[in-house]
Amino acid sequence: MNDSNGIRLLWISLLSYALTGALVIATEMVMGKIAEYFNLLVSSMSNTFAFLNAGILMAIFLNA
Repeated sequence: MNDSNGIRLLWISLLSYALTGALVIATEMVMGKIAEYFNLLVSSMSNTFAFLNAGILMAIFLNA
């Protein structure tokens, strides 16, 4: 793999993570309703989304 392909893959990974972060932020706006639907505390739901986001970030760095 040459350098330009590596740089392209890095940017694709970073943009994917940014898109995922934007989706999580949009989800947090309705976090109360999601927690109410599943009969959970809002803090419990936010922890779940935080761990999901951290897992996605680790996967991106491991794949890059």
